[in-house]
Amino acid sequence: MERTARTGPPFIKIFEEERELTVYLIVDISASGEFGSNQQLKREFGAEIAAVWDFLL
Repeated sequence: MERTARTGPPFIKIFEEERELTVYLIVDISASGEFGSNQQLKREFGAEIAAVWDFLL
């Protein structure tokens, strides 16, 4: 039987990583989302950012 110098038998703690995470991605789709450049509206940009976060999480 293995023993340690200080406490006697070794103590082993099993770490279990918690992977479940609840995240809410909220995008403003009000009339102000119609503002933007010629290439992209604020609403479209917000949807793309939310999609990237969804992929990363």
